[in-house]
Amino acid sequence: MDDSRTEGGEESKFPLPYSLKMKYPFKYGERMVDEITFTNRLKAKDFKGIKSSDIKFDDIFTLTARMTGNSRAVIEEMDSVDLMKAVEVLNSFLPSSPTTGENG
Repeated sequence: MDDSRTEGGEESKFPLPYSLKMKYPFKYGERMVDEITFTNRLKAKDFKGIKSSDIKFDDIFTLTARMTGNSRAVIEEMDSVDLMKAVEVLNSFLPSSPTTGENG
């Protein structure tokens, strides 16, 4: 199975595994974090505790951690520029949801 496909079957612009190089690397403990790698698509279980109608940054940290295998604490230390790039990658794998008034 090709993990690089989006919901509609088209190629994602971020094929997995996708390494995101940090524009602003940082030290976490003894480790220098200069990239994070998105290794897997999100599964249903990854959305436990997340309200799909109201995703917040707290949820983004959780989902990014789950897609990359990093702890939330590592994701929370990312510079905002790098976080926004990670959000772009994450969003490319999230299913679209119906807007108000549409039927699923």
